[in-house]
Amino acid sequence: MNVSATGLNPIVPIEASLVQAKDLERDFAVHVPFLRRLMPGFEQPVIRAVRGVTLAIPKGRTYALVGESGSGKSTLARMIVGLTPPSKGEVFIGGHNIWDPVSADEQRKLRRRIQMIFQDPLASLNPLWRVSAIVSEPMRVFGLMPDGGARAARVAELLELVGLSTTDGRKFPHEFSGGQRQRIAIARALASDPEFIVCDEPTSALDVSVQAQVLNLLKRLQKDLSLTYLFISHDLAVVRHMADRIGVLYLGELVEERDSVAFFETPEHPYSQMLLSAVPNATANSPSKGEPVGEIPDAASPPPGCAFHPRCPVAREICSRLHPKASQVPTGHASCHLL
Repeated sequence: MNVSATGLNPIVPIEASLVQAKDLERDFAVHVPFLRRLMPGFEQPVIRAVRGVTLAIPKGRTYALVGESGSGKSTLARMIVGLTPPSKGEVFIGGHNIWDPVSADEQRKLRRRIQMIFQDPLASLNPLWRVSAIVSEPMRVFGLMPDGGARAARVAELLELVGLSTTDGRKFPHEFSGGQRQRIAIARALASDPEFIVCDEPTSALDVSVQAQVLNLLKRLQKDLSLTYLFISHDLAVVRHMADRIGVLYLGELVEERDSVAFFETPEHPYSQMLLSAVPNATANSPSKGEPVGEIPDAASPPPGCAFHPRCPVAREICSRLHPKASQVPTGHASCHLL
């Protein structure tokens, strides 16, 4: 396996993938009072939200990002989808760098191939618009179907595709349940005929029974339309159901990347083991071992060496001094001195 400068090259060949991210980094400047900035020797504090992440997603597959809140999942997703510019690195969709300066027409064609489904469906839908206007918005933005009749017919088709009625287009978002609103958001995402969809916690705000319906809908749409997903979730049960490949983020770093089956059967990184041990087990006769300890550190002042070592139950002296390199493991890689 070829290993990049970051040591985090995926096992899937970059060239064979629809979505490619190479050495992505994103820094955010911390706000400091004006007078303090005038003091001699002042250095601008920076939060490194994402640090040297490389990943690849083949067409028609689902790549899941897991990790605690504050690990950088949403920031990474926003860079890949084109909403947040990276401080360093490149993002390719179908071989085209989405951050390269190109003509407005080329940029529009590229952006059309990408859509995003957000966590809170109510917050992502305009409460003043009818559903038909919400779903047809991508068509208007990208100049698709200029004929109003054809556009209305397409909206009705999309609503039926996600399990809603064609008459629902006349209603407003507040007239629907949470699961129905997320179906509307999915229909809107499909309106531009995308190839790649980022699903940022799409079911976390829904009831368990509704979650299953939305997840099964996403799986069916992926099969029927050959969609590629980047799926973000805290729920490992959901990830197990959806993902073909899993990347584990900790403090902005990709500490482990494996095929889904191998990850759940034999997690290699201690952080991955901690995440899996925290999943409730109704059949267990005793508390799980290796329960989560401590909290994720402040990204503005990360620990030296391995960022996980203050919480790691098997940390050694070297872990506090040296940053671990990626080691090859079955179906992927993990970054840990023990490997």
